[in-house]
Amino acid sequence: MRLTPKPSHLWRIIYVPISERNGGLFPLLILKNGRPSATAALWARSLDREGWGDSKIEHHLRALAAFYGFCIASHGDAPLEGQDLHKMVCDFADARFRGTVRPDGTDPIGLYWKRVEPSSIRDELRALNRYSDFVHQQLSLPEINPEETRVVAVARYYSDAKLAGRSDVMVHLKNLRKKPRARRLAASARRGSQDWGLARSKYLTPYQAIELVELGCQNPRDKMLVLLMSYAGMRVSEPLHLYLSDVAQMFSGTNASKVRLEHPSFGVVSDPKNRDRTISRHDFLLDSYGRLPRNEVGRGHRDYAGWKGMTLSESDPSYRYAIWIEEAIVGPYFRKLLEQYLDDNKKILLGGKMSHPYLFFNIRKQDSSSYGLPLTLSNAHELFDAAAKRAGISCSPHSCRHHYGFYAADIIGVKQEELMRMLRHGSIISTDTYYHISSSTLRKKISGLPVERVGYSRPSFPSSWR
Repeated sequence: MRLTPKPSHLWRIIYVPISERNGGLFPLLILKNGRPSATAALWARSLDREGWGDSKIEHHLRALAAFYGFCIASHGDAPLEGQDLHKMVCDFADARFRGTVRPDGTDPIGLYWKRVEPSSIRDELRALNRYSDFVHQQLSLPEINPEETRVVAVARYYSDAKLAGRSDVMVHLKNLRKKPRARRLAASARRGSQDWGLARSKYLTPYQAIELVELGCQNPRDKMLVLLMSYAGMRVSEPLHLYLSDVAQMFSGTNASKVRLEHPSFGVVSDPKNRDRTISRHDFLLDSYGRLPRNEVGRGHRDYAGWKGMTLSESDPSYRYAIWIEEAIVGPYFRKLLEQYLDDNKKILLGGKMSHPYLFFNIRKQDSSSYGLPLTLSNAHELFDAAAKRAGISCSPHSCRHHYGFYAADIIGVKQEELMRMLRHGSIISTDTYYHISSSTLRKKISGLPVERVGYSRPSFPSSWR
């Protein structure tokens, strides 16, 4: 295989099918000469065997690729050894920290790097540390791409220096100073651009969550997706793993939809050949549709959707279902939207043309080539951003999960341990960032006296939700 990167790039990352994943995709680093990096491929496979996700593996490959690009751009083919190798690592971190573009807009080495935050540089240096240790452990490397010999030499030098007891060549970079918030805001203002990361709300207010659904979303599918994130606490990728059968039942008493949660690979589903037994979702997808779970196809695949994980190991069967906040209102409304969604697309659903079991799929009927295909993660982000723009709200999909935590903690008054179970965290530490309580609520709890609430209260839901 030989691929030629764009002239303006010294490297690229592609995704290729591998047999170990039954044809699922895996990241591969391609260097300047169009050939893959052998050591990077071996390293990535070792990280995969350790259970690393594709996103984290690609992040490490990108750190290695950035260092490779710096080596080529700054030193070309000139031989390096000893202190030159030491200096290269230091110069790389300095280039990431300061950027490579001069005040006059020129770049002598042609990388045109902008300044990178110190936290990102530390992550890149940790990745290079891991790569160096891996290369050092490989006593007999296979025939490598000539383009990577420089990086391999630096990696071996660095590991040998550590083992020999010499000081860490990266030690002076570990305390890179982070700009104070005020300086970052001032810098953003000087650039004339808005710092969207700071402008976006960490969580939606109760009324913003309603407006996002009512004013922002234009069809039942998009409303269902936002409801699952805002009122069932799901991450944006998690609804994309739901099957139609996962929302078929209702809670007695409220008529709210039951949303069954299962691991996309190891979770179970009824065996279509024998309804009295269950099989893993991995086997079900392969046998019935000839496809892999969406978390296994590889990050570069169109259908890929990540799975960060959730605690589903409790013996209580009811814990397998998402816990709605305002179940008596939101749950039945979700059910009503579901029925409308299924009715709008009944021809493809009843016509046996679906090549998958997933709840969320493309609903553009005018595009016959993609109608009915699983909704992609990028499409989910796009429809959310469009909905937020229509509603006039600056937020990210994860703001919905934070809304779930805020609503549960501040308005309903659940304890942090209870929210941990609702969010299906394995540790209370993970829940802490979602446990938002307003100052007026704290004053009321501490004083034991009626306190005028200046924060948020239970909203008035639209009549269409009831």
